[in-house]
Amino acid sequence: MIATAHLTGLGTDIAVSVTEPASLDSAARELARHAHNVALTVDRTDPGSEIHAIDVAAGTPVLVSAILEQIVTRALHFADITDGATESVRRSAVPDDRFLTRMRFRADGSAPIVVTTDQVVPVWHRPRLGGGILEVPVDVRLELMSTGRAFLADHAAHRIADRLQCGVMVTVGTVSATAGHPPLGGWVLDAGTPSATEIHDGSACAVVSAADVAGLPRGPFEPRPHTDLAVATVVAGDAGTAHAAAILAHVDPARAQAWAEAEDMHVVRTSHAHAPHAAA
Repeated sequence: MIATAHLTGLGTDIAVSVTEPASLDSAARELARHAHNVALTVDRTDPGSEIHAIDVAAGTPVLVSAILEQIVTRALHFADITDGATESVRRSAVPDDRFLTRMRFRADGSAPIVVTTDQVVPVWHRPRLGGGILEVPVDVRLELMSTGRAFLADHAAHRIADRLQCGVMVTVGTVSATAGHPPLGGWVLDAGTPSATEIHDGSACAVVSAADVAGLPRGPFEPRPHTDLAVATVVAGDAGTAHAAAILAHVDPARAQAWAEAEDMHVVRTSHAHAPHAAA
């Protein structure tokens, strides 16, 4: 039997399901504690969160918590893998001209004008993190909410399963992570709907819609990507990977497929013509 409790945090709905109903209250308390700790690092709606200290540091080094260090490490990693598609590291409203793309024009007699662009350092390569010290250039902005939600799902699911010795699924917004011994028949996201997705033991799932991709924060010079998908669902080993791969499935399907094959992920794409109900 599966029991579920619902909470809110990090600007979204949060749920925890356990295979031992007697452990549900303990699981919910544990999840609320972890959610509070993550919110204190990445939630800009909380004036006391660490992300505000990064914003006002204006490029100077800042001592950060172990949780924020882990989240930033993941954000930089997935930004690199997806070539910035996750938008977790972007240019601010006041960019540094030294790091903007420059166009060069060359003409040779009657030949057409040739336009080339300079290779610039990717914005996600510019923050510096090590030894608990984070340095973010003044023209770079970290958007860590999505990474923080995935981190919470992964971290809380495994911590709760270890502590309570039962099967656990934690859902934070559009990402879910499982740990411990699964229920009979396995974990199924949105069971009973046409888009129901089975999550393998210890795996995670992300459901990213076209609206989610359109709503990602953008830098002042970054166009919004076009997507032919209504929903991309990815099952992977952890929620962060699943979420990044689902975004990439919208932005660069071929690259996402190659990554999925290399990492043994399961990708489900849904066209606009047959869009199912997506899990919240």
